[in-house]
Amino acid sequence: MSVNSIPSHASVIVIGGGIMGCSTLYHLAEKGVTDALLLERNQLTSGTTWHSAAQVRALRSTRNLTDLIRYSIDLYSNLEQETGQQTGWINKGSLSIATNPDRLIHIKRQEALAHLFGIRAQTIGRDEALERWPHMNADDVLGAVWSPDDGRVSPSDLCAALVKGAKSRGAKLFEDTDVTGIVTDDGRVTGVETDRGLIKCDAIALCTGLWSKEAASLAAAHVPAWPCEHFYLLTKPVEGITGNLPTLSDHDSHLYIRDDSGGLLVGCFEPLGKPIDPERIGKNAPFQLLSEDWDHFEPMMVNALNRLPALETAEVKMLLNGPESFTPDGSFMLGETAETKGLF
Repeated sequence: MSVNSIPSHASVIVIGGGIMGCSTLYHLAEKGVTDALLLERNQLTSGTTWHSAAQVRALRSTRNLTDLIRYSIDLYSNLEQETGQQTGWINKGSLSIATNPDRLIHIKRQEALAHLFGIRAQTIGRDEALERWPHMNADDVLGAVWSPDDGRVSPSDLCAALVKGAKSRGAKLFEDTDVTGIVTDDGRVTGVETDRGLIKCDAIALCTGLWSKEAASLAAAHVPAWPCEHFYLLTKPVEGITGNLPTLSDHDSHLYIRDDSGGLLVGCFEPLGKPIDPERIGKNAPFQLLSEDWDHFEPMMVNALNRLPALETAEVKMLLNGPESFTPDGSFMLGETAETKGLF
């Protein structure tokens, strides 16, 4: 994907070749910034994107975020037709269950919020939820909210499609190009130093995921993001698990579950996550994973065994432990930094 000659100037330089960077490059080019440039120090998707569970859920807590995801669903549905590159978009819907009265009130509010934002969602009873996910133990399920427009993608394929669309409009991509410094003048970015030379620019988009704090510090800016370990279990094929199951969320058990090549993918957002010393994450270690930690995952595994009896006899393929970055409130960080102009 790279070419030999690196430009001396770009209107906007995107740093980071994961899903955020590839999407930013695509949309810059689509909006007419045809000399936009993406720099990736390893290979596309080699940070955290490649091991993402790749769920796409439209309903968010605000209208703006919901509109953003709804736009993304439309984009993922049509990008293959535009570029000829598959995205792996599969529309299977999602099912969020309630196992206590408070959660039941919450999902009913979700339904009302979805209707307000123009998203299809329906509160259903336990029997219908069991019809949609027949392999779960539904003894404690009081109800669920069904969202038919949700789905998932293939992270690597989606990034390839976005980059292909961006390059067709003139944008450029350079892999194996390390950003070693950010040049500023009077509090504004003016360029990027790389191991292949200096590139002047008018603006920089930091899409650096795990390394955002480190990257921002090159321009005397602060990004409050920190890496944590993120786990999901993968099994070998399980009898009865088909490819038409929606993503299942059990928020009271901190689980998300979906089919994966005939087996199961069981992920968690546990109440007490495991932060990572950034020194453990080498910048030149593409596609890295961390060691399995069954002791930490055990409480989530107990929850999963309760929800999915088939797990008791399923053969485990792996417990994937991938580094992921989180902000203090779990929300997106968008916009220009307070400390440095032109740094987004």
